[in-house]
Amino acid sequence: MAVEIVQLFSHQRIKDSKTAILFAVYLPLGLLIALLRIFIGLHVFIIACILPKQLPIRRYLLRTMCLILGVVVRPSSGQPRDEDAKVLVANHISVLDHFVISLQYPSVVPNVWSLPSILSWTLGYTSMGAADGRQVFLDNVKRHCQQPTLPVLAFPEGAMTNGRAGLLKFSTWAFCIDQDVQPLILTADRPMVNISVEAVGSSLWQDMLWFLFVPCTVFSLRLLPAVKRESYQTADEYSGAVQGLMAQALNVEATPFTSADKAEHIKRISVDSRLPERAPAHSPAATEKEMPQTTERDGPLERMVKQVHDVLPHIPQHIIRKDLESTNSVDATIFNLLENVTEVPTTSDAGRSTSVGGANSSEPHPNRYEPGTTSSAASQSTSPSVRRTCLALSCTKFAAATFGKSSSERQKSLQERKAALLASARRHLAEKENLDK
Repeated sequence: MAVEIVQLFSHQRIKDSKTAILFAVYLPLGLLIALLRIFIGLHVFIIACILPKQLPIRRYLLRTMCLILGVVVRPSSGQPRDEDAKVLVANHISVLDHFVISLQYPSVVPNVWSLPSILSWTLGYTSMGAADGRQVFLDNVKRHCQQPTLPVLAFPEGAMTNGRAGLLKFSTWAFCIDQDVQPLILTADRPMVNISVEAVGSSLWQDMLWFLFVPCTVFSLRLLPAVKRESYQTADEYSGAVQGLMAQALNVEATPFTSADKAEHIKRISVDSRLPERAPAHSPAATEKEMPQTTERDGPLERMVKQVHDVLPHIPQHIIRKDLESTNSVDATIFNLLENVTEVPTTSDAGRSTSVGGANSSEPHPNRYEPGTTSSAASQSTSPSVRRTCLALSCTKFAAATFGKSSSERQKSLQERKAALLASARRHLAEKENLDK
């Protein structure tokens, strides 16, 4: 069965009620431990910055201090490191992945995220010109791999997963530099508590604080045999083959989802969590809340709804939208609403539809929308047949050349076009009556 994108990430740190109870009991002690580890972590950071990565003593010192910080690195005794493979490719499950791997296999992590120099240096990344474009970046990586120095470490998924369901689709930059690739499998476990090492929407600093808070986190590293690129393989095929091998070793799926899909997934979750509760059905409030927000991306109909609503802000948008669906014209809908030919229910009468200003109406209706000073005397005395003729003409001949920037400009344009519509309609009816005679 295909893996869904929601299965690739942890949406909650604490996964069950038992862990929640243990967390509540452990909280005071965990906070004290975290404070002590922050102080020790500063020393670890200083050592990591001062000592060169090639020195064995650096790895021993850092691994010892990481034990105090609760980070345990457990390498596998299986496949040895292939020195001919200049690129290490690993799956991505936590913010400490590059640091944990460097404790066992010293390597260089290119800054592919265009981070500021100080932040890149702080996190242990190496700037290779990613900000100057893909080709510049690839050329710099190739030059680095041609030298007898540390291998390049890549996380081609581009985003963290929980490591339990599948791998994100690999990006191809690590497979375009004409070097053999050695896959590295990374897993993490917190044996004393069932708390995820990553969570959707969590920041880097939140993840770091959780590492300091929990009793310990055990990382396991396992190298796979180096993979050579065949002559017939494209970079995409090469990356897909490596992704498949790593997924098989992890007993998960090689999914087609990308890091961009994860970003969209996070946005969707964020939007869904902010949606207000629905009002009771059939209530006026529910009708208003169910109306979608008008934006420029919603299509021509929604743009017209916005234009009409700017001129007549008193009219609910769902009434405007319904009229526009039949007229398909801003002018005709405005004319309908001003001349009271469109049904405009109020809160007190939302349950029934009333024809406002129809041909048989002789008295003012309590639900009628009164335009006040915006309606001229001539328009108020216009017969229903003239109104229908005006509506037919409004879609074409008397459309405004531009939509006014201010309310006063739109009202002035409306009155001018309205007068022209009425005059033209009267001439049309007079000509028709002469022909009938």
